[in-house]
Amino acid sequence: ILQNAKALVQISTNIINVACFFCQHSAIFGHAASSHTVTIFLSFKSLFVSLKNFEVGAFSVATVMTGSIGATHLAAHQIALNLASISYMVASGIGSASMISLSYYHGKRNIVDMRKSGYASFLLVLFLMLISALTFILLRDSLPKLYVDDISVINIASSLLIIAGLFQIPDGIQAVGLGILRGIRDIRKPTIVTFISYWIISIPLSYLLGIKYGYGIYGIWVGLSIGLTLAAIFHVTRFNYLTFVKK
Repeated sequence: ILQNAKALVQISTNIINVACFFCQHSAIFGHAASSHTVTIFLSFKSLFVSLKNFEVGAFSVATVMTGSIGATHLAAHQIALNLASISYMVASGIGSASMISLSYYHGKRNIVDMRKSGYASFLLVLFLMLISALTFILLRDSLPKLYVDDISVINIASSLLIIAGLFQIPDGIQAVGLGILRGIRDIRKPTIVTFISYWIISIPLSYLLGIKYGYGIYGIWVGLSIGLTLAAIFHVTRFNYLTFVKK
């Protein structure tokens, strides 16, 4: 998931970099972009860079903590994360589509349809991630066998898939929530919340539960799950507040 997340964010960052270049140098091509348009693209660029550092860095720290426990746990950790990345990419795609849809309604100042579109995206990812969660939990003993034959790794990965199944819904909602809030140009506060969720809550909590109090890899994953859940709650609450106030 770490490499997939890096690739996805890098592609998104490259697209925004190109857009910023054309906006800032559009006079060369005979179509001058407004300073307002340039500001919007630069804001999105800043957001993607921030989110890249926060999320990728947090998962990197979690992987290092897991590696300190043992090679078997690290292997199981990578298997569970790789499986979770499949559903995360689906949620990330819905988030990108939601950003485009919400930005359209935001530009038209159509609050009613903007609210409907946002909650439709939340419900869609809720349904898909629920299927993913059930798949991970019900097939937890079979899926790791696609990667390794080591029974000790399979047993640990099987247990991790239960936790992965439980955080599928908040993980999907926070991914879509970021796209929705970007679509209505709410950038700064979600970025701050992302930082707090991963670095102020998840990482310290993962260390306390996994390393200090001896719960091992399961404590690390529970710490990450709590951060994801808090981020998801904030994104839904924030969207509801912004669209409700503007009615």
